[in-house]
Amino acid sequence: MSQSTADTAFFDHAFSSVLSVIERTRDSIVAGQGTDLDSKQKMRLSREISRLTSLSATAMSLLLMYKALVDGQGDQIDNIPARLEELYQGLQVQPADDGLGDVVLPPETVALLADAGQAFGLMERVYGMIAAQIAN
Repeated sequence: MSQSTADTAFFDHAFSSVLSVIERTRDSIVAGQGTDLDSKQKMRLSREISRLTSLSATAMSLLLMYKALVDGQGDQIDNIPARLEELYQGLQVQPADDGLGDVVLPPETVALLADAGQAFGLMERVYGMIAAQIAN
């Protein structure tokens, strides 16, 4: 299956954006971010890091599905339409209301969450790109 120049550029941007979220999430864990926070802040930080990790894995799965289709390896993916929907729905999950939504997080975490929201927002177009590939 073919890929347009615009799709290639978009894919590269989306991939880099999600990879950046993964790397920054990892770096915040390695750096021990949040050691000076109170217990509610630590709970919220932990929840957000866990959510980012899960959403990043789902977004990367969508990106790699698209790459496999473009590279002619779609036959290695079972039930592509169902898998596509499952992954896309996984990105739509909202965090449970645990009463921690108003707990203030460190500025670097707030920035990471904003960037992650933008990166994950790109997955709607990736979803459309995959749907177009499987329609052909």
